Amino acid sequence: MLVGILTGSLAALWLYLLTVGILRDVWGVAPHPSAGGMYWVCLLLPFAAGVAAAATTLVWRRARPTAWAFLTTFVVLGIGMAAFQNFLDTFADHM
Repeated sequence: MLVGILTGSLAALWLYLLTVGILRDVWGVAPHPSAGGMYWVCLLLPFAAGVAAAATTLVWRRARPTAWAFLTTFVVLGIGMAAFQNFLDTFADHM
């Protein structure tokens, strides 16, 4: 269970610290919600990919407790990091 929590948190941190920036650079998306739908695709695509990958591990019966711990941690941290990233991207608008 602890393994699932640790790997879920590290995967969420890694995906949001690296992948969102890489996707924005590759696709040339401005780091602001006014960039349109591609901003949200860059922000939520790593989260959706991680959830889909983690959900496939629920097939193995012995791995279910660890997989549920991973999935729960990944979802909670992923949503939190996406919300925090959106806050940082729009911070100048609120001043």
